[in-house]
Amino acid sequence: MAMGSASSNRHRLAGRYRPMSEINVTPLVDVMLVLLVVFMVAAPLLTVGVPVDLPQNKAINYGRVVEVMSLVSAAGFSKVSLVAEAPKGAAGKAASAARALKR
Repeated sequence: MAMGSASSNRHRLAGRYRPMSEINVTPLVDVMLVLLVVFMVAAPLLTVGVPVDLPQNKAINYGRVVEVMSLVSAAGFSKVSLVAEAPKGAAGKAASAARALKR
């Protein structure tokens, strides 16, 4: 009889301590909220540019531009790039020229 009561006690204990099959989402929500705050703070900082005074006259000899860039590279700057913007109205003219070529 002692064996019967011991096995029934084990059965009750095993039924009471079953593994939980639900996922605890609280840590996931905490991480997502922290990431949300980080990206909300960091996103406006990424759009800030460096103010650059561009010359208004883009009609310059390209050989002179290459010469200046080579002088800058020789001075020790390894990352040299150009910033330019299309003249006003040039985008519309280019689009109409492209349409004319297709015809």
